[in-house]
Amino acid sequence: MEPSRHVDLLSLLQMALDKGASDLHLAVPNHPVLRIRGALWPLQDFPRLTPQHMEALFTSITDDAERGAFGRNRELDFSYGVSGLARFRVNASLQRGSVALSFRAVPHQPPMLEELGTRTSAVGSSPWRTPSSSFTLTRRA
Repeated sequence: MEPSRHVDLLSLLQMALDKGASDLHLAVPNHPVLRIRGALWPLQDFPRLTPQHMEALFTSITDDAERGAFGRNRELDFSYGVSGLARFRVNASLQRGSVALSFRAVPHQPPMLEELGTRTSAVGSSPWRTPSSSFTLTRRA
């Protein structure tokens, strides 16, 4: 891709999902970067991102109120959904005077405990198995 060409966010998000990436990082002056199993993988087939790329991407996925909050706080956490693809948790921040974006996919259907490699005996049967229950699963560093 040539440097002045528009960066296709949909293609980047689809690629991140297809490759099993936990995150997509977009920041000037880097190529888009995928985080896969903790390792960072620059997508060198895509152009290095410019302040103009990042401003256009940010404007295309936020509304006036979100842009106003970003202007005041220089950081913004929000969700972004792509119909038929996925929902994403997004962090926008100011890095070296330009917008930087990080996307993390939020599955439509949360994984079962067994899929996470968690012993279901650690959770037990009650009260966790009720329709309205929720809990946070963390791991040791």
